[in-house]
Amino acid sequence: MIGKWPPNSPQIKEGIRILWESGRYDGLLSGVLEYQGQKCYFDLKRDYMSRRLSKMVGRTYWVYKLTEEQWKEIEYWHEEFRFHVGTHCDYTWNEEKKDLERGFGKFSNDMNYCKEMYYDRYSLFAKEARATGGTAHDKIVRKTQTIGWITWDVLVGRPWKEWKK
Repeated sequence: MIGKWPPNSPQIKEGIRILWESGRYDGLLSGVLEYQGQKCYFDLKRDYMSRRLSKMVGRTYWVYKLTEEQWKEIEYWHEEFRFHVGTHCDYTWNEEKKDLERGFGKFSNDMNYCKEMYYDRYSLFAKEARATGGTAHDKIVRKTQTIGWITWDVLVGRPWKEWKK
């Protein structure tokens, strides 16, 4: 969701630990993070860049607290993704390197298996859920569930330009 809603949401400057991404296009679009011991969902607020991609300076994200019901659904489908597709969307903190690392664990290269066991099942679930109010992502009430917003460097622990290298 791009824009200025909700107004007066505070900027979160520390205490974030990204757990996994659920959307990616030239960088993170959405996912799950931990903030003050609570699992939260984040999605793109704004992508700041000039007309020249070399001037791209980063992205900002909305952070939403999740209800127990939303968390259970999101966690269930993420575990299904990890089991059937792979763990390559997970993030871990490497204490030795003092750096955030994107998972390079198990990844199924059998796309027919992934399609049948995860993508087709999730598509069917989402279609049925939308007929009765939507998925957990659809049910996030941005007006009341927004905790604040964060910048790219807070989310991944380093500036955008450094991340691109």
